[in-house]
Amino acid sequence: MENDISAQKEPEAPEAPKSVTFRYQTQDFLSAYRLNAKLLRRHVIYLTFFLAAVVAVLFWFEPAWDARAVACGAGAAGGLAAFVLVRYIYLPLHAKRQFANYPIAHREQVLTLEAEGLRHRSGSNESLTPWRDFVAWQADEQVVLLYIAPRIFQVVPARLAELGFPIKELKGALARDFAMR
Repeated sequence: MENDISAQKEPEAPEAPKSVTFRYQTQDFLSAYRLNAKLLRRHVIYLTFFLAAVVAVLFWFEPAWDARAVACGAGAAGGLAAFVLVRYIYLPLHAKRQFANYPIAHREQVLTLEAEGLRHRSGSNESLTPWRDFVAWQADEQVVLLYIAPRIFQVVPARLAELGFPIKELKGALARDFAMR
């Protein structure tokens, strides 16, 4: 009997952690704030019911059709104006101010994707956040937000994929962990 060495499979070595070194940019913070401000489906449903209730009350108590139309039009215009002001004026100014006043964001950052979680190092600080400690996450084509509390998140820019960071594996690990909960 002949030993076929080519048919023998070498034991797979454990995967080495995948790290990337980078610096945050103002655009990373702006993308994060825009994604965080995006309404979730349940919030859209709540807002829809609230607006329907307001319109129903308006139609119930206001007998004049022209006053109803003016009130509905003014409400729609005010809502649109508020959305535009927040999205295109307030959020960019706020993101720039936060980035300018956050000295750790200007330092070199190191992110490492490990089997246990995500390791983050900047300057003299280092932390490993296990997957189970993330309470939520969301992503778009520019950024991944990892929530460690309902309103506190860690920013992982999608541009890190160009530097070799496995963004798809990060999203896959998060999806697997949240699917098992």
